[in-house]
Amino acid sequence: MAAAFGLSTKDCLKNVEGSMRYFLAFLSIILLSACQTSPHYVSDETGGISKGAYKVFTDRSRTNGYADYRAFFYSKSKDAYGYSYGFYSVEDAIDRAQKECAVQSDDCQIFAVGDTIVYEKGQDFLRTAMSQYSDSVKPELITDGELGEKVTLEEIEAKFSGMVINGETFRGRKYLASLHKNHGLDVELYGPGQKTNPTDKGRWWTKNNSYCHKLNSFFTADDECLSVYRQGDHFLLVNSKNEVFSKLTVLGEIGDTELVRKATLTKVQKYNIGYMLSYSEVCAQFRGIRLGNLTALDIKQTFETDADFKRGYARFENFTGHDGVIGFKRCDEFNERLTKMQKWLKS
Repeated sequence: MAAAFGLSTKDCLKNVEGSMRYFLAFLSIILLSACQTSPHYVSDETGGISKGAYKVFTDRSRTNGYADYRAFFYSKSKDAYGYSYGFYSVEDAIDRAQKECAVQSDDCQIFAVGDTIVYEKGQDFLRTAMSQYSDSVKPELITDGELGEKVTLEEIEAKFSGMVINGETFRGRKYLASLHKNHGLDVELYGPGQKTNPTDKGRWWTKNNSYCHKLNSFFTADDECLSVYRQGDHFLLVNSKNEVFSKLTVLGEIGDTELVRKATLTKVQKYNIGYMLSYSEVCAQFRGIRLGNLTALDIKQTFETDADFKRGYARFENFTGHDGVIGFKRCDEFNERLTKMQKWLKS
């Protein structure tokens, strides 16, 4: 996308010389400078690339849900770019981003690895940035004795097919994966602080006692086969080097919306739900401001075994034994929030 330019410097000079000759010399200099064209990139603000491309780069940050490893390439001549995210190595991320950019231009240069801008800073700076980025999100290495029980092909099919999985990659990215019985695969990245929850589709299968998947965009977007090990109530996905790429639990069958929604809540959010429900019950007893009975009962049953919910609920649990209370001015607000939350769990 090329930016529009104004008059050329030569045309500006003619205008200055022809019509403004009698003005003071310093005024001519001012007019000349006003006619100078501005480049479509602003190095001080955007690291040397156009504002549009820079926005694409910043929008695809880790805080917006785009998983490591990531890379970004840019072509100054075409104002073109290519990016990648969710790859298993820095090198693979760089390779994919370069290819994406090369479709549009033949002079693409690497702009960033992860969130570190390396554009036109030299090979030594790039190598250091790549090394630091790689070390910052390396997978956990586990010895054979710590892996647990290896899951067979038949067990993988039985445990995972038709189920929703809640997992976390070695990069700390949380995800929900629906493993359909027809071997279709839907993945959603989630987590606190994200502006969006990126999604991807692909397929999954079993091979040589391993779980395999191929996604359209996330991770390497290539075939990936990993061994599955059971450790208590969760599973590990492990490569041939005994590197753990993901820890996961099976939530339940696809279609159980409440179970999936609940899994995405943080400890603080579940504590706050318990806090608000306990507060609401005090409001009902002493101020006559009631949350719907079915809503309150449903929330209790959903979270009754959750430790974080229980801690929040205990905050006002003993108040109902008092003869009266003062304050409690947020009854309507909390009831509305609880009602919306209960509808969201069921939606």
